[in-house]
Amino acid sequence: MLDERRKNYVTASQAHRVMAGFRVELDNAGMVMPEVSDTDLMAFVANHGKCKVGDAKTAGISATGAEIAEMYKYVKSLETVITEGMTTVAREIAISEFIKERPENFSSDAMEMGNELEGDAVDIMSRRIDKKIDNTGDNQAFFHTDSLSATPDGVIYNGFDVDELAEVKCLQIASHSKFLHLVKNQDDLLEHAPEYFWQCMTQLDVTGANMVHFQTYCPYFQDDYNLVYVPVYPNREYIDILKSRAETVLKLVPEIRAEIISNPARMFNEV
Repeated sequence: MLDERRKNYVTASQAHRVMAGFRVELDNAGMVMPEVSDTDLMAFVANHGKCKVGDAKTAGISATGAEIAEMYKYVKSLETVITEGMTTVAREIAISEFIKERPENFSSDAMEMGNELEGDAVDIMSRRIDKKIDNTGDNQAFFHTDSLSATPDGVIYNGFDVDELAEVKCLQIASHSKFLHLVKNQDDLLEHAPEYFWQCMTQLDVTGANMVHFQTYCPYFQDDYNLVYVPVYPNREYIDILKSRAETVLKLVPEIRAEIISNPARMFNEV
């Protein structure tokens, strides 16, 4: 059973939606304030947005069109990114306060297969990497930081310290075929299965582990083709963006709750 504390954090399974379009921050990271002829241009653009040369001149600002355009790009790069995915996740966290009971979890054939085979898949991985994997199955461990949380499929310890993690996916034929064809390393994982890539990045951050042993498994394939294994290592630049976005998501939560409470269209039960 998933840990009830998950509702207070951005979870590993939500991370890919939070990180949609993350390359905006990568592009912005290298930007420096442009050199302009009028030092008041930045404040003017911050207040008025992308304006025309004439507008700046009327306000007593001396700047060319190119300078205004460059300053606008720089000012926009300083703004906090809030995407639709971030807002959606914030809403999911916010509404947890108003739900009195949750319906029985929907279980598809694919999910049933995953649940049934997860233990076998972890055992296969343990033999493959020749390491003991703890905290599996019903004994999975819940980890969190201030804004992120994760429950890996397994943990490999070095003494009392988390050293490495295990994450297994038991997939149907079509999904496993995609991995066989397209996924050779963690960059491919980001490209073709970002939900799993960001799940791994979240796990790495909250546990401090050195790597995730990521594996897909499909029992319907011949033995040489039923496993796809990818070692996933921390990308600190990506994780820093993930943490920043997760913090922004949690800051949105009380605002969304307040808006829900004050919504005049919300019906009240008669006493």
